[in-house]
Amino acid sequence: MIKNLLITLFITVMATTAMATSIDHTDMNIPQAEVRWSDDLPGQILLIQDQLGWGYNTHVDILNESGIPYDIISSSSIADHDFSAYDKIITAGQQPDYFYENIESNRVKFEDYMFAGGCCSFITANLFGQYNELMAWPGGFTPVISDGEDDITFDDPYSCLLDGVDISSLQYWSYSSHGVHENLPAGYMSILSAPSGSCAGWFSWGAGGAFVAHMPIEWGSMMAPEFCYNFDICIGEGIVPTASESLDSIKALYR
Repeated sequence: MIKNLLITLFITVMATTAMATSIDHTDMNIPQAEVRWSDDLPGQILLIQDQLGWGYNTHVDILNESGIPYDIISSSSIADHDFSAYDKIITAGQQPDYFYENIESNRVKFEDYMFAGGCCSFITANLFGQYNELMAWPGGFTPVISDGEDDITFDDPYSCLLDGVDISSLQYWSYSSHGVHENLPAGYMSILSAPSGSCAGWFSWGAGGAFVAHMPIEWGSMMAPEFCYNFDICIGEGIVPTASESLDSIKALYR
């Protein structure tokens, strides 16, 4: 049912939405026939990571425990790597400046991937004042630094990102929120807010879209492994992944 609805949505969006995809990526074979989201786990994930965010190998731990097939590439490989095999792409947090430069220079490639039905999870938090807050991310949004905030509230308690998450686990990560997002695409839905504004949310882009979080996800895995698990494996806002016993083993890694 969900899959059929998403395919119908894809057709409708393609007919009514004029989003710019100005570059023809000749090295890519973007799937056009079918949106592969479902109420199950993603079939294949791509993790883009140049260093361990805040020293934690969180995403690899989660993907290994969940049993979801995945590949890891560095940001220098983004331009030449074929995105079409993946249901989801994760960009790690707390990366060097050239990581963010490589994302920005390939912004349209990510947008084409989302437009064709792909799902991304963008972690925009870094050490304060770095290039991640000077660039336009895929979709055109920009992270804005704050002084660091810990008073996190639910904006959308029914989001798949918050499935099984206790609000208390999102507090006091030595700054749970590093800032907010501006220049957001139309239809952005806030999932979590700090006092300065939305620090995590979802936006649609064509038939796909992205989760975004100006939060130190890797560091937060110690306090809120459920949230970090959901951030890595959810594929589409409002679609809760099939419950997995692997979540218990992931919790055990950090608690």
